Amino acid sequence: MRFFTFVSGLFIALPLWANDLMNLRSYGNDSPNKLYLFSSLACPHCAHFHQDVLPEIEKNYVKPGKAKIVMVDMVMNNASLLGAILLRCAPKEKQHEIEKELYQEQKQWAFDEKKAKIFLADIAHKYGISAGEFETCIQNKDLQKTIITDQKKLSATYGITHMPTLMFRKNEQVFLWKGSEKDEIMTGLSQAFE
Repeated sequence: MRFFTFVSGLFIALPLWANDLMNLRSYGNDSPNKLYLFSSLACPHCAHFHQDVLPEIEKNYVKPGKAKIVMVDMVMNNASLLGAILLRCAPKEKQHEIEKELYQEQKQWAFDEKKAKIFLADIAHKYGISAGEFETCIQNKDLQKTIITDQKKLSATYGITHMPTLMFRKNEQVFLWKGSEKDEIMTGLSQAFE
């Protein structure tokens, strides 16, 4: 079945998510089912995933309360690090909307650090984050280190080498979907949630 070319079901005991990773961004209800999305703000395939695939996942799994989305920021360049930092500094209730806008406007900012600072400052202002708060946020070395450390730890633990990658852990079974092929991912999720 073609489904298994996109999904790797690993039937081995893998370590649970460490308790010290509570700083990952998430949205949806408190469902025990968590869909971990490894994605970079500077990845064009990730932008496609966020615009085409993620709304379908939200409609079928998040809104009905079947799953929660947990975002794992994967940094590709300094611009994407700045975007990830802004998202972590934004109020929780605004993070998802800001993220949508950052992916929609990716070409304007995500490949040039100088353009990114200007664009992200405008986005911050639009969502009620002052210039001072934005500057303090992007200069936060501890937050920068946390984002990079989480990325390295999680991608090494779960063998994440491609973006976007969607991961779902069901007991000891781990499902990975690499890429942004909506039909493959939705079929795989349907089977994984049986």
